[in-house]
Amino acid sequence: MIIGANKRGNGGQLAAYLLNQEKNERAELLEMRGFADTGNLKGALNGIELEAMQTNGAKPFYHCWLRLDEGESLTAAQWQKSFEAVERRLHLEDQARVVVEHQLQGEKHYHVVWSLVDRERGQMIEIPFDGMRRAEIARKLEQEFGLRKLAPAHEPEQERLRREEWQEAERKQRAAAEVRDVKASIRDAWQRSDSGAAFSAALEEKNLMLAIGDSERQPFGVVDEHGQFHVLTRTLDVRAKEVRGKLADLDRDQIPSVEQAHALLQEHQAEREREAREAQPAGAALQRDEAAHEPEREGQEAQAEEPTPQPARNEGDRTEDLSAAPEPEQAREHAEREEDTRAASEQGGGFRVFDPTSGIESGVSAFAARTLDYIADRAEGVIEGIASLFDGGSAAPRVPQPEPARAQKSALQRLQERAAKERALWNISQSVKRGDDLNAADLRALPPVELERLRDGGDEYLMRMVQRYERERDDRGRERER
Repeated sequence: MIIGANKRGNGGQLAAYLLNQEKNERAELLEMRGFADTGNLKGALNGIELEAMQTNGAKPFYHCWLRLDEGESLTAAQWQKSFEAVERRLHLEDQARVVVEHQLQGEKHYHVVWSLVDRERGQMIEIPFDGMRRAEIARKLEQEFGLRKLAPAHEPEQERLRREEWQEAERKQRAAAEVRDVKASIRDAWQRSDSGAAFSAALEEKNLMLAIGDSERQPFGVVDEHGQFHVLTRTLDVRAKEVRGKLADLDRDQIPSVEQAHALLQEHQAEREREAREAQPAGAALQRDEAAHEPEREGQEAQAEEPTPQPARNEGDRTEDLSAAPEPEQAREHAEREEDTRAASEQGGGFRVFDPTSGIESGVSAFAARTLDYIADRAEGVIEGIASLFDGGSAAPRVPQPEPARAQKSALQRLQERAAKERALWNISQSVKRGDDLNAADLRALPPVELERLRDGGDEYLMRMVQRYERERDDRGRERER
């Protein structure tokens, strides 16, 4: 199918061309929509030109023609569906329209003319990239109706990126195929969702996140793992009104900014990597640790024995020394921090947790156990209190009910919780380095899963947690420097 078009003026000449019986075996006016006088095509098009004069528009008509390859045909319903598909893709649904059928040498083709005057806003309608949109619709209609593909040789097989998308991809050293894949994932999530909450959940499954940009007219977009912001109206090629309608169930104040969404995605990635490392068998991790410390133990044993004189070195030995270069400065700093953490834990026989409000001191494992018990008691008390409202306060035992599904936290709430955990880990790390007592408030800010590990692992797990935090903080610092 070939779908051609141009923008033009001179309504009188256009009307004469559409109804020309000399060049066509038949020219029939099939439809006039959005006009007061439906019996006078020339007068109706001249009226559009008068409306365009109020907007300083010189070309108020979008003239489109549709034709098939030789020997192919469509039913009247299929032709009508084709007109509607082009109209939707160009966002001209509410505009005045004219449809004319031409027949020449037994073959039919159709002309559709839309008015580009937006009567409500009093301005002309712009249709960017209309050629690409028409080609896209033509390929879809060919596939749907079983027609032969009539794409021109120069038509691109892949989606073209906008200039700003190319520039952003180059700044972040990304391939164009990556950006196309992200846009395809956004469109897939949009089509599979019927609400803002469903759309946001579908995006997070693909490691993407809904965010608020700086534009007032088109604020909604999606942030990918590289921090690139994809405006929804442009990516989906829909109007802002449609985006606002689907996202109406979301609280805009709970949607993160572009920077917050990027930070959350990075934290999610780091969390997944950490969970993957922790999911490895404990025996394998222990073997790796022993293998890493084996050279150190052998060196200490050799040093304890009688020292042996070192032979004189030749030029070849110097070459070997150069190849065994000292480890990088960052690795040495990290090793020093781990050594400080070990020394702090050994000093005083273990870590102590101090609660300033109650003045109670306790060990790490015991404090984590008490905190988990407190959390469980509070949750149980709330459930029993709610249950008593429905059974008159009876103390009779109740049949356990399945726990109701928890409300999904917003991205901003998750960001705030992550920031609280980050502050707590920083304070704990500094207390460990100084050899001070740990503040109970910092341990309470940790998520329950970490408290369970502290309860079971005690001081040993606390050391691993602090060392892991230091490594991840160093990794993030190096990423920012790049």
